[in-house]
Amino acid sequence: MSNEKVTSKTGADQRSAQERVRNYWSNKPCGSDLSGRDRLSREYFLDIERQRYELQPHILDIISKIDWRGKRVLEIGSGVGTDARNIIDKGAVYTGINVDLGSTEATSQALRVFSLPGIALQGDATSLDFPDSTFDVMYSFGVLHHIPEAGKAAAEIHRVLKPGGELLVMLYNRASINYIVEIMFIRKLGLRILSLPGAISLLQWMGFPREKLERHRAPQAAQEGDRRGVAEPQY
Repeated sequence: MSNEKVTSKTGADQRSAQERVRNYWSNKPCGSDLSGRDRLSREYFLDIERQRYELQPHILDIISKIDWRGKRVLEIGSGVGTDARNIIDKGAVYTGINVDLGSTEATSQALRVFSLPGIALQGDATSLDFPDSTFDVMYSFGVLHHIPEAGKAAAEIHRVLKPGGELLVMLYNRASINYIVEIMFIRKLGLRILSLPGAISLLQWMGFPREKLERHRAPQAAQEGDRRGVAEPQY
């Protein structure tokens, strides 16, 4: 196979992977499953905010370490706009991008509901539509590792960030207990174990938040209920 054909196939695979990522997040913006309130209502956004920061209190601590006042900020992957609202409240001149339409609309609605300034755009992190050295701060929480061409995204971040600007990014740590147990085991292999009596209590004792474990358990319960023709309660 020639180098040209290999390159073409690789490019097609990457585009296909990016399309799958886009469709997944458009149907289920990050954090949207945390609330059963009326979708995109004020109560919905507040419920998601409360649960997000109860599960991950370190986010607010990290955000508080930066002086956001008057700084031009780009967030890559704003989800439903939870962190965006906190960053704007601290005085940032905010722009958020998402690869998908669903998340972009959710963030836009959050800003409208809370009467906050800011822009939410649909865009590709591997090809940012901004001039060089546009932003004072780049923020991205749990997003870049989902991008098939993460290297291109990193290069674009470097390009649009001002010299001496600040970069605040969270990525999965493959060596962490959380990644090994939650991402590799619970999400991919161990969902059925959560249905066993005492499993959630045991994992909670090991340090995993009960609310997060129950969220993982809920889709499995519903799936088993559907197979029997009866939907089980999702705790």
